[in-house]
This record gives sequence, C-alpha cells and structure tokens, in this order.
Amino acid sequence: ETVIEALGNIGDPAAVPELVKFLKDKDESICRMAAVALGKIGDASVIPDIKKAMKGRSLQVRMSMVRALVALGDKSEKKVLLDGVKNEDSRVRAYAARILGLTRDPEFVPVLTELLLNDRSPAVREKAAAALGRIGDPSAKAALEKAMGDYDPFVKAAAKNALQAIESSK
Repeated sequence: ETVIEALGNIGDPAAVPELVKFLKDKDESICRMAAVALGKIGDASVIPDIKKAMKGRSLQVRMSMVRALVALGDKSEKKVLLDGVKNEDSRVRAYAARILGLTRDPEFVPVLTELLLNDRSPAVREKAAAALGRIGDPSAKAALEKAMGDYDPFVKAAAKNALQAIESSK
C-alpha cells in the first residue's frame, strides 16, 4: 500500500499502467489508494479506466474513485458523492463532504449547508464548513456565521476559516 501511495506522491506518469491494474484489485484499500494515486499523477487518459473500475464496488471505494476523477477534472459521477452524504456512517459523510469541496462547484453549497447546520456528527459539520470555504461561494456565509455558534470548537474554527476564505476571495 505504501508503494502505491509513494507512486502517487512522486507523480511519475510511467507508474500509470501499474496503478490502473491495481484498480481491479480485490483488496478495497489497494483499489482506493490506486485511484487516489492516479488522481495525483493527473493523467486524464485514465478517466475511462476509473469509471469502469467503479462498477460493483463499495460506496467508499467509489468515493475514492470520484475523488480521483475530480482531481482529473471530471465531475460526472457526482451522484456517488450525493449518496455518500446520506450514508449512515459519519466517516463516509465526512469524506463525501470533503470531496464535494474539492470540486469547488457552487452547485454543492445547499447540500454542504444542510450538513453543516443539521448533521449530528461534529466531524461531518467540520468537513462541510471547510468544503464551503474551499468552494468560496458567498451564499454560504449565513450558514457559516450560524455555525460559529456550534458547540464543537473544530466546527467553529472551520466555519471561521471558511468565512475568511470567502471574504478574501472577493
């Protein structure tokens, strides 16, 4: 697994064919790491391979693959992320919120605002606030200001940072 991660961090396009093979691995953690590594390398020619490898995989693996697709400039699989924010597992919801922020797409502001204001998990609310800051859409300001009153200090800090990001992007 660390070899796969290292290949992504190095960013050598020569590693792409081997990483594409790992997308088909039965071990989900290897598959996830290969997808993330491919996203880091940035070779958009692997987009069809990633989409093909998504079929029949768990939500967590598909979300990692969507993260790679987003890194490669493809946002077509957003339904996977929207399913992720509805998942019972707060870790899955938090990861989905994080990836939604990576898209920098204002279309996701309402979903992230809903998570920020209503999710029972502080980790999810924190990731939603950070994602809203990354997107930078001023329409999120009211929700972020409200989140400044959250009982969790990490949510408050993320909301504050997000508001600063939105203000500085003007």
